[in-house]
Amino acid sequence: MISRRNLLISACVGVSATLAGCADNDQPEQEANEESQTQPTDGDETDESSEGSLQKFSLVEISSFSHTFSDGLSADVELRNETESGSGENRARVLMEAYAGDTLLGEDSEWNRIGPGGQSETYELAIESISPTGDESIDDVTEVRILASEEAEQNVLLESFSGDDIRSRVE
Repeated sequence: MISRRNLLISACVGVSATLAGCADNDQPEQEANEESQTQPTDGDETDESSEGSLQKFSLVEISSFSHTFSDGLSADVELRNETESGSGENRARVLMEAYAGDTLLGEDSEWNRIGPGGQSETYELAIESISPTGDESIDDVTEVRILASEEAEQNVLLESFSGDDIRSRVE
């Protein structure tokens, strides 16, 4: 079974090969075959990118994961604005998604304005449905993804954790 992450990576490679082929119009037959094999076939469209980077921000750290009765699965993520001083504030969104296989169990996101010149902001994200009283158990989680985006840009994967990693961090 192909995981959603592998499918995304394969799709990004296929798009890169297509764009490279259009640039000089001499795409080898092998690249054409790889491209046709990496296209998603289930019709799912996503706004996530496993490649690329944020233009104005960088990940400082994911300082903690916790799993509590009232908040569910939560994480503190710190993002830094890398633009020069005097260039104004910029908005960034951080998104946390939890999966059981290919099934999205829950997500939380937050937009913040971050001042320039190396200022940072901590995002406090929580997925309440993954709690002792919620619909899902932390034992169901197979992957947690932390993504970010700038205004009007595609999500960029910052970090991915296995379910075992998450359980070991919160226990």
